Amino acid sequence: MHGTVSLDVAVDESSVLIMLKTPAQSILGFEKKIETAQEKAEVKKYQTLWTEGYKTFISFEGIEKCKPQDISWKLEGAGKEHSEVKAEMTLVCPFKIEVILKFDLKKYSSSILQSHYQYLGPNNITDSGTVKKDQPIILKTK
Repeated sequence: MHGTVSLDVAVDESSVLIMLKTPAQSILGFEKKIETAQEKAEVKKYQTLWTEGYKTFISFEGIEKCKPQDISWKLEGAGKEHSEVKAEMTLVCPFKIEVILKFDLKKYSSSILQSHYQYLGPNNITDSGTVKKDQPIILKTK
């Protein structure tokens, strides 16, 4: 559904796996073949924000000490009737993750109207739900 993002988060001892999947409309504001320089710039903007500026919309105590690994952002199906953004990253930290994770996706894209999330944390902690545009996703690791 346009405007909706699916976010999967898994925390293991010292790493956080984050996977995002959504129709391109929900991030880019359009879902068509990329043709103009402005459209290409929009794609690049959101790719770069995910790969380099993730601390803008993901936060937890000590995140500055964590290193991103296996970070990717892909636009799949561009040029067809429907395209999707699939992004993921693993943040590897030099400490045991016992913090509150905050995902403020409105800071990633103003086109996101709601976010569905699923969470698997240490000691089989699970959580899932839906938040509206102006609500961050808050996940506890203990």
